[in-house]
Amino acid sequence: MSFELESITSQQLNIQQLIAHSYEGGTLLVEAIIAGESGYVVDNHQRPVHFRSIQEIKDGFHSCDVSNAVLIYETAYDEMIGLSQEAQEPSQIPIQIN
Repeated sequence: MSFELESITSQQLNIQQLIAHSYEGGTLLVEAIIAGESGYVVDNHQRPVHFRSIQEIKDGFHSCDVSNAVLIYETAYDEMIGLSQEAQEPSQIPIQIN
Protein backbone atom coordinates (compact mmCIF):
# COMPACT_ATOMS: atom_id res chain seq x y z
CA MET A 1 0.00 0.00 0.00
CA SER A 2 1.09 3.59 -0.57
CA PHE A 3 -0.23 7.08 0.14
CA GLU A 4 0.00 10.02 -2.26
CA LEU A 5 1.58 13.03 -0.58
CA GLU A 6 -0.77 15.48 -2.31
CA SER A 7 -3.82 13.50 -1.19
CA ILE A 8 -2.61 13.25 2.42
CA THR A 9 -1.86 16.95 2.75
CA SER A 10 -4.92 18.24 0.89
CA GLN A 11 -7.26 16.15 3.06
CA GLN A 12 -5.36 17.07 6.24
CA LEU A 13 -5.55 13.45 7.38
CA ASN A 14 -4.88 12.22 10.89
CA ILE A 15 -1.61 10.30 10.65
CA GLN A 16 -1.06 7.80 13.44
CA GLN A 17 2.66 7.56 12.77
CA LEU A 18 5.26 8.86 10.34
CA ILE A 19 8.42 6.81 10.04
CA ALA A 20 11.32 8.50 8.27
CA HIS A 21 13.75 5.86 6.98
CA SER A 22 17.25 7.23 6.47
CA TYR A 23 19.35 5.85 3.61
CA GLU A 24 22.88 6.49 2.39
CA GLY A 25 23.36 9.71 0.53
CA GLY A 26 21.07 11.70 2.80
CA THR A 27 17.82 10.38 1.36
CA LEU A 28 14.80 9.97 3.62
CA LEU A 29 11.76 7.93 2.61
CA VAL A 30 8.62 8.31 4.69
CA GLU A 31 6.30 5.53 5.71
CA ALA A 32 2.89 6.55 7.06
CA ILE A 33 0.37 4.69 9.17
CA ILE A 34 -3.13 6.03 8.53
CA ALA A 35 -6.28 4.33 9.85
CA GLY A 36 -4.22 1.26 10.71
CA GLU A 37 -2.82 0.89 7.18
CA SER A 38 0.91 1.25 6.52
CA GLY A 39 2.50 2.46 3.29
CA TYR A 40 5.20 4.63 1.82
CA VAL A 41 4.48 8.20 0.75
CA VAL A 42 4.54 8.52 -3.05
CA ASP A 43 4.08 11.25 -5.66
CA ASN A 44 1.25 11.35 -8.22
CA HIS A 45 3.26 8.93 -10.44
CA GLN A 46 3.45 6.36 -7.60
CA ARG A 47 7.20 6.95 -7.09
CA PRO A 48 8.49 7.24 -3.51
CA VAL A 49 8.92 10.86 -2.41
CA HIS A 50 12.57 11.53 -1.50
CA PHE A 51 13.06 14.00 1.32
CA ARG A 52 16.49 15.56 2.01
CA SER A 53 16.01 16.62 5.63
CA ILE A 54 13.78 16.34 8.67
CA GLN A 55 12.78 19.98 8.11
CA GLU A 56 11.57 19.11 4.61
CA ILE A 57 9.40 16.35 6.14
CA LYS A 58 8.04 18.77 8.75
CA ASP A 59 7.22 21.31 6.03
CA GLY A 60 5.57 18.65 3.87
CA PHE A 61 3.27 17.40 6.62
CA HIS A 62 2.61 20.64 8.53
CA SER A 63 -1.09 20.65 7.56
CA CYS A 64 -1.66 17.12 8.92
CA ASP A 65 -2.31 15.96 12.45
CA VAL A 66 0.66 13.67 13.14
CA SER A 67 0.31 11.72 16.39
CA ASN A 68 3.82 10.23 16.40
CA ALA A 69 6.92 10.51 14.22
CA VAL A 70 10.33 8.85 14.34
CA LEU A 71 13.55 8.81 12.37
CA ILE A 72 14.97 5.31 11.87
CA TYR A 73 18.51 4.77 10.71
CA GLU A 74 21.01 1.97 10.74
CA THR A 75 24.65 2.60 11.36
CA ALA A 76 27.66 0.53 10.34
CA TYR A 77 29.85 2.10 13.02
CA ASP A 78 30.41 -1.10 15.02
CA GLU A 79 31.37 -2.96 11.87
CA MET A 80 33.70 -0.15 10.76
CA ILE A 81 35.70 -0.26 13.99
CA GLY A 82 35.93 -4.05 14.06
CA LEU A 83 33.24 -4.91 16.59
CA SER A 84 30.50 -7.50 16.20
CA GLN A 85 28.90 -7.66 12.77
CA GLU A 86 25.70 -9.13 14.17
CA ALA A 87 22.52 -7.37 13.18
CA GLN A 88 21.94 -4.33 15.35
CA GLU A 89 18.55 -2.84 16.05
CA PRO A 90 18.22 0.38 14.03
CA SER A 91 18.28 3.60 16.04
CA GLN A 92 14.99 5.43 16.50
CA ILE A 93 14.85 9.13 17.26
CA PRO A 94 11.52 10.86 18.00
CA ILE A 95 10.60 13.77 15.71
CA GLN A 96 8.21 16.60 16.55
CA ILE A 97 6.21 17.37 13.39
CA ASN A 98 3.60 19.83 14.67
